Formats: sequence, structure tokens, C-alpha cells
Amino acid sequence: MQRDDIFGNIEWTGENWTTSVSIPSLRGFGDRLELTAEDREEIGPEGEFKLTIDTVHEARKPPTAGQRAAWKKVTEGGEAIWEEVLDALVAEYQLQRPMRARYWKAIRGTRHLERSLPPVVNRAVMKELVAPVRFGVHAPDSEHGSVDVYVSYVATWWSEGIHVYIRDGLVREVTAQGAMHHLKLPYQDIPHLGTLRRGPKSKAWSGSIRLEAFQDFAAIAVDRSSWDESYGRVQEAMSDLPWDVARGSASLRVYAGPRQPPTARQAAAFEVFRNNQRVNAGMIINSVFKYYQETFEARRDGYLKRGDPSASDPARSSTKAQKPGGMLANIIGGMFERLLDTAPAHDLSPSQRRSLVTKTIPALQEAPQLSSITELRDINIFPDEGSTPVPIGFLFSGPWIGDAGLGVRWRDGKVEEVGAKDIASVKTAGRA
Repeated sequence: MQRDDIFGNIEWTGENWTTSVSIPSLRGFGDRLELTAEDREEIGPEGEFKLTIDTVHEARKPPTAGQRAAWKKVTEGGEAIWEEVLDALVAEYQLQRPMRARYWKAIRGTRHLERSLPPVVNRAVMKELVAPVRFGVHAPDSEHGSVDVYVSYVATWWSEGIHVYIRDGLVREVTAQGAMHHLKLPYQDIPHLGTLRRGPKSKAWSGSIRLEAFQDFAAIAVDRSSWDESYGRVQEAMSDLPWDVARGSASLRVYAGPRQPPTARQAAAFEVFRNNQRVNAGMIINSVFKYYQETFEARRDGYLKRGDPSASDPARSSTKAQKPGGMLANIIGGMFERLLDTAPAHDLSPSQRRSLVTKTIPALQEAPQLSSITELRDINIFPDEGSTPVPIGFLFSGPWIGDAGLGVRWRDGKVEEVGAKDIASVKTAGRA
């Protein structure tokens, strides 16, 4: 135990510093949460919170001047900063609520819907939907020296926990709790690509992107536990639709050489796509629909016989495009990387698969009908090879896709290929 001028008595855990803080403004939250007595005990008394203070490489060094200044701005923000936090939570909720409500109705009906996902929310209602549980102060960013402070919430509208980040005394973003370790990485703001981060051993810069043209695409027609291995179904009256799916986001990866930023040509390739994304996305969706129709019978057959709706020969079925056409336990358990294109239907009985097949792989008449069984999960911007246009890979997931995955490779204003996920993944995709 040692004394810090700003944080008070702090104790080293072997990984970070911890202390307790009192925030009276954060009392009276969470009336709509179904917290057990054990949950309440673990959270602690209202207005009293555990605070963790990270250090670089988890070395036992005292908090930095930047960390002290960052926390001081939070504590000196008064009621105004907590009103700003509530406003940010309300804005994020309003963004996610439509898709969360659709999925809730699909798997739960309307029971508890109004209580957990009310259609109209303001600051007062948001206080009932969330409860703050702890605080953290990240180590200074190695590129900029900035320090992020976060407050963690449990919520009715996302079962795995929410973080609100504050930088320089202002709310910066609202994220899923599971994104915390990614947000500790150094960041760069890249024109047309947004805020990207990269780990020391990673081959790609990564971030998140919302493409308006794909925001209605979410695989919500069937219970995700029947096809998405990363999905954690909860019994409490909480929304468990994955964070990125609810907000219409996809992971963005930009592949570049070691210690190299994304190139101007990579950023330009993505900017060109985004500037005409309605038309371009329409070309992709139409190509996926054509592929769906071509592999429909094989996918149903594979689903019923093997529990894997992959096309029987993913490599051969790819097509060249011709022309455009306990609540706290749930939170902890939810903090793991979401996997792409898995098939838990392997574990369903033949009778269960027969009962689900028309929802999992329905007969479709037109491309927009894909929207309730398909979602954009990842976008890969390929390395800049200089002599040819930069390809962009789009990876999709959904109950009809299966182990082989689904990828679309886009290059120079057109769909180049549709097929298994490999063709849109940088490791194994061929070069045209």
C-alpha cells in the first residue's frame, strides 16, 4: 500500500494499481436490472467503486502525471460530466435499440421488452437501465500520451457490459466491455479509415466501421445459438444480440508492412467504395444472392445431413462475377473474441435441424430478403502491392453460411469473386 496525491491509497496487485473511489452522483441506478443479492454484494455499496490504474507493460511504476490529470478532470467535472455520460449512453441505445428489439421479438416475443428495451429513453430512464460497477484508467497512449478513463456499466440492453470512455474530461465513445484490451493499443486517426489500432505482432491495423448500405443486414431470423458459436444466450431479461450486430458495425482490418501505416492507395480504395456505397453494396448483395440461389440445394442438404450448410465443395462453388447486378458472470463470460462462420448445428439432432431448416436456409425470391439471415462481419483491405488496384474483402456470417464461410472480393469498382471466406481473407486469397 502506498499513498498517491490524486488517487489516495493505492495497492499493487501484480498487474495494476487498485483503489476505491466514491462518486455520489452515481447512486440510484439500475432499477430495471434483475440483480441478485450476490450481484449487489459484488458490485458494492452504491456510489462506491473499485478503480484500477494500468501501467505500461504491467510494470510496478507509480501512476503518471497524465493519469493523475485525467482522473482529476473526471472528478472535477461534477454533475455535468455524468450528464454527458448519460447522453452518450442514450445516443448509443437509440442507435442499437431497433435491431435489438427485432431480435428480442424473434426469440422471446414481447415479454419484458418494454421493461428492458423501452422505445423512448431519456436520462432518467437510462439511469434505470444501467448500473455503474467500476472505473479504470488506462496507461498513457504510446503515440500520443493521451490517457483514457472508463466507467463500466451493466445494462438491460447489452448482456456483456458497457464501457464509456472519457478523455481530457470529455466523453469519447461508448463500447462493449469486450473491446477494452483492443482500446489499450496505440491508435492512429487515418483519413477515410477512422481510428485504427495495431498490436506489436499484428499484420493489420484494426478498427470498426458502419456502412449505411449494410446496416439493415443482421442475422436475426433464427436463434443465434443454433449457428453462432460465439453467441452467449442469457436467461435474464437482457438483450444478448452482439454489440456490432446491433449497431450495424463491421470489423475493419487494413494490412500493412511491419511498423508501416496504411497507405494512401489503401485509404483511397476504401473511400471510393464508400462514396458510392449504395450502388457498390447493391452489386455485392446481388452477387451474394446469386451465389445463395446457386448453392441453395447443396446448403440445405449439408445442413440436414451434417449440420453444416457449407456448399458441398466451397472451392469449386465460388463464382466469378460477370456483370453488376448470474449477470456479472455473463459479462465476464462474454469477454472473448467473436468467431466467424461457425456451425453449432453440428450438435443439433436431425429432427431439430428439420424444424429449423426453412428459417435457417429459407427459399428467397429477391436479394433484400438476405438481410435477416446475413450480416457483414469483417472488411479486409488487402496490402498495397503498388502495381494493381487494392482489393477489399468482405466477410459475411449467418445461419446459412456454415464452416466454409462466405467472402466477396471487391476490386476496382466491381465484384471480383464470391465464394468461401478464403477468397476475401488476406492469408490465402489469390491475386488476380
